[in-house]
Amino acid sequence: MIAFLKDIKFGENINSIEFDTKLKVSAKSDPIYLHLHLMKNGVHPDPIKSSFDPLNGIYKRFSLLRTMKRPPRKVNLLEKDAPLTSEKTDKDDLVPYWYPDVTVNLVNYDELLDISTIQPCTRRFIYADRIRKQYYPIVYFNEFWELKNKRLPILDDEVHEMPLKISFSTTKMIFFQLMTQFDFAIKNQEKNYGEHNEFESIKKMFLESSPWLIAITFFVSLLHSLFDFLAFKNGKTYPLSKYWF
Repeated sequence: MIAFLKDIKFGENINSIEFDTKLKVSAKSDPIYLHLHLMKNGVHPDPIKSSFDPLNGIYKRFSLLRTMKRPPRKVNLLEKDAPLTSEKTDKDDLVPYWYPDVTVNLVNYDELLDISTIQPCTRRFIYADRIRKQYYPIVYFNEFWELKNKRLPILDDEVHEMPLKISFSTTKMIFFQLMTQFDFAIKNQEKNYGEHNEFESIKKMFLESSPWLIAITFFVSLLHSLFDFLAFKNGKTYPLSKYWF
């Protein structure tokens, strides 16, 4: 599948542009990547074309098929012959997973950027030309809001028709830095201490809840904390009695 998105004005806010398709995939498929070429107007991404210029574009790719642990087998405890405990997943029992949703963010930022002041977890997404002293437009494959239960495991060798939705939008530099730092912290936590469903629950809550409802809940929680602090500050204290009852 080849999709073109033309006449994008850098700095212009784009909420979301989506492309939907389906691809035939099997467990024995070769590595499948989403290839992204972001080129200046009038420059072709094909190096065979005369208008191709590598200095006027950026190329990135995203793996759509990744190998991870096999999902745990679900056990129906209402069955007569159901085992008391579920079978543990072997660490070496890996299966390919399909990523059906891909979010591509173009960071709207064209000001001077001191690479040395950027956190390493964010810097790895920035391509800088130290000779020309310029950095390329920042393109970020955003996996921060991707839920793990949306990934589709391929448990057999048959060919399956898998859905694929590509969403393109713009974001601000501050949000880009926050997402990369939070994403790095979560993955580092899972690497050291194992996966936690709490992070997935929090992301799911933000994705499925109304922003106004989240803002109101946050505001009410702040007021509640403020009233508790004032009550504690203005409360009277009394000495303990000589004897406890």
